[in-house]
Amino acid sequence: MDSPVTSSRSSAANPCEVLPLDMVKHGSATGVWPARCGCLRVGLRVIAVRDEEAKAASALLMGAGLHGHQYAIDAAVAEAALRQQRPVVMLTSDIDAMVKLCGDQVRLVAV
Repeated sequence: MDSPVTSSRSSAANPCEVLPLDMVKHGSATGVWPARCGCLRVGLRVIAVRDEEAKAASALLMGAGLHGHQYAIDAAVAEAALRQQRPVVMLTSDIDAMVKLCGDQVRLVAV
């Protein structure tokens, strides 16, 4: 599983963004949004998903009533987002699942 990626700086003017590392790799490799990927890479920090984080992600899944591989990855990303200093902005293609996992603690942006 790719580790979630976050911006290295977070403040009200510069919220933390969380997205899966494969999204950055895919976007830059395909040229879909190379300027955005280049800008993101400047301040990125890769966060490992270790045992503690995996257990927290599993608890999020159970609490949200979700299951399956797709949601396991979403839960790992959500768990990483919830650990970040606020404000946090998450780019996601699955708003419904992320609302269940993050509640109102993370600002969600559909991509």
